[in-house]
Amino acid sequence: MNVPQMKSQVEKLRAKVQLLNAQGAALRAEQSNKSLQFLNGMSDLVAAEQFRQENITSIAPLVNNNIYAQLTLQYNTLMYMYSTHGVIQTAIDEPVMDAHRDEIGLTCKDGLSYRNLEELEQWLEENEVWEPFRDTQIWGRTFGGGAMVINVAGDPSKPMNLKDIERGRFALYAAARWELGSTWRHSDTYNFYGMNFDKSRVLTFIGKRMPWIIERQLSGWGASLIARMAEDFNMFLKTRNVLYEILNDAKIDVYRLDGYTNNLATQQGTADVDRRIAMTNSLKSFHSALILDKLDEFEQKQLSFAGIADVMRENRIGLCSATRMPFSKIFGTTAGGTGLANSGQDDLENYNAMVTSEVRKPARPLLKQILRLGGLALFGKEYHIDFEYPPLRIMGAKEEEEVKTSAQNRIISALEAGLIDEKGAADWMRHEKLIPVENGTGRKGEKDVPSRGGRKNDEQGADYARQRGGQFPGDGRQVPRYG
Repeated sequence: MNVPQMKSQVEKLRAKVQLLNAQGAALRAEQSNKSLQFLNGMSDLVAAEQFRQENITSIAPLVNNNIYAQLTLQYNTLMYMYSTHGVIQTAIDEPVMDAHRDEIGLTCKDGLSYRNLEELEQWLEENEVWEPFRDTQIWGRTFGGGAMVINVAGDPSKPMNLKDIERGRFALYAAARWELGSTWRHSDTYNFYGMNFDKSRVLTFIGKRMPWIIERQLSGWGASLIARMAEDFNMFLKTRNVLYEILNDAKIDVYRLDGYTNNLATQQGTADVDRRIAMTNSLKSFHSALILDKLDEFEQKQLSFAGIADVMRENRIGLCSATRMPFSKIFGTTAGGTGLANSGQDDLENYNAMVTSEVRKPARPLLKQILRLGGLALFGKEYHIDFEYPPLRIMGAKEEEEVKTSAQNRIISALEAGLIDEKGAADWMRHEKLIPVENGTGRKGEKDVPSRGGRKNDEQGADYARQRGGQFPGDGRQVPRYG
C-alpha cells in the first residue's frame, strides 16, 4: 500500500483547482470592466450612486428637520438674542404690553366698595407693582419661565407670615427662571442670588407648556417663544445678510489688461499690474474720464436685485406665522397681499385672540395673588377680589359712546325695576366710568367699609412709611439684600 504517493497526487489536484478559481475570478473581473452598464431611469442612477431615496411618505425628512437640542436651555443665547434683535424684543414684549395697556376692572362682593377698589388701584400704581408683573411675563416668554419674588420681613427660607404683609411692608421682584437656580418649578425652596426662599414667597409663571419628556428636560418649566421662531428667524437673518453682501458688491469692475498673464510671472510685472489698476481706479472719477491702453478693456457689471424683496417678504410672513402676530405689530408697517402679511381687521382679531389665550389667561392666577396681597396690605384682611380685562379692540369715538349709552340704559332699567338700589346704581356707573366725578349718590345706605384713613399712623402701611422716610423693602426692581 503506497500511501505517500496518493497524498502527493491529492495535493497536486487541490493546487490545480485553486489555480483555476483564481483564473476564473480574474477573467470575470476583466469582463466586468470592459462591459457597458445601462441604468434604467433616475431610480437606478440614485441607487448606483448609493443615495437614499426619500419619497413623500417617508419620515426621514421629518426626523432630519427637527431640533433635538433644546434652545430654551441655552439661556445665554436667548439673553443676547433678546438684547440684540429688535424683532425678537417686539415679538416678546408687544403682546404683554398690549394685554395690560389699560386698567383692569376690579370687583369685590365681600366688603370692599368701589372707593376701596379705586384705592387699591392707586396703591398698585404708586408702588410700581405693574412693572415687575409685566417683567415676569416677559422673562417667562423669553426664557420659558419667570417668577415674582415677594420680599417680606423675616427669614426668607421660612413660610411667609401674612401678618407681615398687613402693614404693606413688602416689595415684588421680577426674576427669570435661571435667577432661581437650576431648580424644578414646583420646589419647596428656591435659590435667589444665594438666598433660599420658601415656595410661599415665590409666584411662578411659565412659558409655552411642552410634552412630558421635554417638560422634564426643562425641569417643569415651559419653552421659550424664541424656540419656535428659530427656523423662520434663521431664514430671516440669512436673507438679510445675503442682501447686505449684495449691496456691498453691487458693482463689479472687470479689467482686461494686455499681457496680464505674462506680467504675473515676474515680481516686477505683478507690481506693475497693481500700480496700473490702482491708477485706473483713481482716474475713474477724475473729470468723468477713464484712460486705458488701446488693447485694454474695462467693463462694469451690476448685480440684479430681482426677487429679493419677495424672498424677504415670505421670510417675514413666516415670522408672523410663528408668533401669531400681524405684520404691522412686528415690523411696524403694513404689507400688501393677503393672509398674515395683510394687517387688516381679521389679522388684528386673530392677534387679540392670541393675546387673550397666551398672555392674559396664563397671567390670571399671578394677578389674583397680587390683588390678594394688595388687599391684605391696605385693609388688613383677605378679600376675594376679582377682575375683568378691558377689551383689546380699540373702538372709535362713536362706537365708544354707543357702548356707554347702552350700559347706562341697562343700569337705569335695573334701578327702575328695583333690582338694584341707588348705591348699587352709582357704583355700577362708576365701575363703567359713566360718572366722571365723585359724588354723594347713594351714600345714605352705604355701610362702613375698610379705609386706610381710619388707621393709626403705625398701621398706615407702605405709603405712610415712605412719606415719613421709613424703610421700605424696595421699588420692585432692585435685588433684595438681607443682613
